Amino acid sequence: MSLTRSLSKLGAIFRKNEIDCELDDEIRSHLAMEVEENVENGMDPEQARRAAHQAFGHVGLAKEDSRSAWIYRWIEDLGKDLRFGVRLLVKNRGFSAIAILSLAMGFGLNTTIFTVVNAILLNPLPVRDVGRLVSLDNIDTKTKFTQARAEKLGMSFPNYQDFRRQNEVFTDLAAWQQIPVTWSGGAEPRQVQAYLVSANYFDVLGLHPVAGRFFLPDEDSKPNSNTVAVISYALWTNKFGADPAVVGRTMNLNATPFTVIGIAPRGFKGTISLAPTEQVWIPTSMYAQVLAGFFADNFNDRRFLAMNTFGRLKPGFALPQAEASLKTIASRLETEYPKENGGRNVALTSLAEAAVGVNNHEQFALASAMMLGAVGLVLLIACANLANLLLAQAARRRI
Repeated sequence: MSLTRSLSKLGAIFRKNEIDCELDDEIRSHLAMEVEENVENGMDPEQARRAAHQAFGHVGLAKEDSRSAWIYRWIEDLGKDLRFGVRLLVKNRGFSAIAILSLAMGFGLNTTIFTVVNAILLNPLPVRDVGRLVSLDNIDTKTKFTQARAEKLGMSFPNYQDFRRQNEVFTDLAAWQQIPVTWSGGAEPRQVQAYLVSANYFDVLGLHPVAGRFFLPDEDSKPNSNTVAVISYALWTNKFGADPAVVGRTMNLNATPFTVIGIAPRGFKGTISLAPTEQVWIPTSMYAQVLAGFFADNFNDRRFLAMNTFGRLKPGFALPQAEASLKTIASRLETEYPKENGGRNVALTSLAEAAVGVNNHEQFALASAMMLGAVGLVLLIACANLANLLLAQAARRRI
């Protein structure tokens, strides 16, 4: 069927009454001509009408056949069924309310849980080619900075620098450390989530700013000399009213003025799935201004595993092959710095998995599967209850 014919049949749905009138006029005209011809052949008027109707056939069936040629019947039948269903719902309001609420609860719970699972496990990072991004972590039996029963413990900033220089498996290696900072200068100070990041952080992720720019290569090299910051899209829209003039404006973070140089893409909130949406990124060269006490004093300590590192694998390198190559560097660093790196090795994890916690992905996956199963069961129960209500209503009509 041609496109023109299809569009014509679709348009006829909105001209149904007009088409019905045209069909009635055409059928009446045809019958009148038949009657006139029969009268001319010698029949009396009544006999001529009966003969014309007999020759024409059932008028209703003829109209239905003609309508099929002009209109998609299944659309017309669907409309009739919907109207009939609405009439039944209006007529039985109590039953309708129970049915709608039951299905709404089932669908609502399933939609909510799937949205969470999709954001955390299925599509955790809105970055370019996430499958090539991996998290690089130390495996260590003795450290100043530990997590309860943790297997992978991050990395020290000096070791990150060595791995970045010496590795042959990454196009580049980036680092970050999550820190809370106090943003002052407005009506009242507020705490926001910040990250100390290497200058190549956004480049390794394959991101582009909405406005302004990201960090330059040398902006994390000279300590205390680059008071620049990138803000998240959510912070830009929620706190700055999406004003493009925010680029170049000053933010006071931990009592230090930082110049906003760029805005991260919409939806990006770092490499942690459960992180807040309003964030600030600061170059690692400014650690002394935003860290305090123990954390600032040990930032350059090789045993202080406070940094998180990730890299983009070069084409041709699979994760096991890359990990074997990096273990060679770890062994070399252990020999070079036996006191600081003794008993250490490294491990790689997909960055998508590490986004929910480098040691927690399996637990999150299990919990998510259990939640999806539970809400799926709720939907099944809701459907079963609705089916029982329909059967009860049908049985009542038979009585």
